[in-house]
Amino acid sequence: MENAPSEPAIVLSIIIVSYNSRVDLARCLPTLFSQQTQDSFEVIVVDNHGTDGVATELLTQYPQVRLIQNLANTGYAGGNNLGLAQAKGHWVLFLNPDTELWPGCLERLMTTARQYPSALITPKLLNPDGTINACGNQMQYTGITTCRG
Repeated sequence: MENAPSEPAIVLSIIIVSYNSRVDLARCLPTLFSQQTQDSFEVIVVDNHGTDGVATELLTQYPQVRLIQNLANTGYAGGNNLGLAQAKGHWVLFLNPDTELWPGCLERLMTTARQYPSALITPKLLNPDGTINACGNQMQYTGITTCRG
C-alpha cells in the first residue's frame, strides 16, 4: 500500500480578480508564469463581468489559466470567493491583476508559508519607482489593516 502524498498535486492556487484588467494582466501573467518554483500551482482568473474582452484573450494566450466568467460584478471580495470555491491548492495567493512578480518571489512565499503554516502572509509590495507601497501589513482583530514600512 502506497503512502499518501504529504501535499496535494496542486500546492498553490493563485486567484486573480479581473474587472476590465486586460492591459494589467498582459503585464502580470508573463511574470507569474516565468516563476521558477518546485511547487505546482494553478492560476484562476475571475472575469468579474468586465467588458474588455479579457476572457477571449486568456483563452487564446493562456490556455493553462482556469477562467471563471462571473455573470455579475460581485466586487473584489465576491470575485475572490468565487475563485476560492474552485481552488484546489493547499495554499492560496490572492493576487491583484496590476501586480508584476519579481523572479523567485513565489519560491520565497512558499518557503515562508511552510515555515509559518498558520500565518497570513503579506509580501513586500513596491511601487513602479521601487519605493515601498506596503510591507507586512498588520491586522487588527476587527479586520482593519495598517501598513508598515
